[in-house]
Amino acid sequence: MVSAMVAHRARSGLPSFHDVRHLESVDSTNNYLLHQAALGADEGMVVVAEHQERGHGRLGRHWEAPPGSSLLLSVLLRPTLPDRLLFWCSTALAAAAADAAAQVADIAVGLKWPNDLVVDADVVRARSTRPVADDSGATPERKLGGVLAERTGDALVVGLGLNVNWPAAFPPEIAAIATSLNHLDGGARAAAGSGGGPVATIDRSIVLEAVLDGFAWRYLELSQTGGTERARDEYRRRCVTLGRDVAVQLAQGTVVGVAQDVDEEGHLLVETAPAAGPSAVGSTATGQPAAVAGRGDGARGETRPGASDQGLRSFSAGDVVHLRDMHG
Repeated sequence: MVSAMVAHRARSGLPSFHDVRHLESVDSTNNYLLHQAALGADEGMVVVAEHQERGHGRLGRHWEAPPGSSLLLSVLLRPTLPDRLLFWCSTALAAAAADAAAQVADIAVGLKWPNDLVVDADVVRARSTRPVADDSGATPERKLGGVLAERTGDALVVGLGLNVNWPAAFPPEIAAIATSLNHLDGGARAAAGSGGGPVATIDRSIVLEAVLDGFAWRYLELSQTGGTERARDEYRRRCVTLGRDVAVQLAQGTVVGVAQDVDEEGHLLVETAPAAGPSAVGSTATGQPAAVAGRGDGARGETRPGASDQGLRSFSAGDVVHLRDMHG
């Protein structure tokens, strides 16, 4: 299936992602490709793992999934985009994964700034074939997956973790905030040859094919005139964060306001009341993709010009410890 997928993309003039490596276990798929990139590997290498021993997300947060439960992949890129626009490589993979999940499970998948894939909690409760943990007071969505981009030299590695075939019960610490494709009835119906029902599993190779196909054309488009603006438009349409009251937790305090937009570099624009939150310090121009976090070199709530009564502040993901919806 992968070889046919590569041939199709080659005929279409799309990036082929020809070198797809399948590993039983690895410390992390991103780390594997960062090492390969340092050795001079070409753009287009993909690694898929059954299990990650030291998977991680933003700010180095630990991320773990049972073996075989998730689609764990990373893609090696050598983009020609300026550093300040690399956020859109991450969103290209996130949007491709959202489309792939929607195809196999017949569900709408949204994107939460900066790097989460989410499903509406009401949809999860209505569609789940498994017991749903009490999520009173939790977020309005359940997390289905996430992306993480990391740099080495001129290479960018973008990784994806997507919950596909999790056991019936999530660990208690994430039971109220997570979901998996096979926990949703659409996913059960889409499981080829499994007989359907609550124990059905989804063929992850089908999801992999759909993700790489969707990512290929989006990544190619980024190098074309107006490509990043089109990526921004797609992200705005998919982003569940926009229009919501949010609390932006920073290392030095919390800013509360309304998430209004994302700028041309992927920074979140939050409108705050006068004198709300910490004082503006520094610049928003991090030159880093959104998922590269915890480096202390990004925005700290810069106030944008043009707002007299209220401040429009710009936040890069690298300086946001946590973004919380003020839905309650």
